[in-house]
Amino acid sequence: MTTLNIQTTALTSLAHFGESVIEAIRGIGRGIFVAQQLRANYLVSEHLVGTAAYKGMMQHEIAAQLNQSVFRTL
Repeated sequence: MTTLNIQTTALTSLAHFGESVIEAIRGIGRGIFVAQQLRANYLVSEHLVGTAAYKGMMQHEIAAQLNQSVFRTL
């Protein structure tokens, strides 16, 4: 009976460790995704300066607006 409890505890611990590793990898993936999206927003904002939809806004203001929409979706 003791051996069965030890095996169950070991498997549970291993499962929790695996979940922790997967969650860490997901966090890194989300970070990479957000970084790429923020960079893309910066590049897009360069092209949107002076367009009708963003008239009177500077590049950093447009980029900030685009970035806010990214953060709302997370």
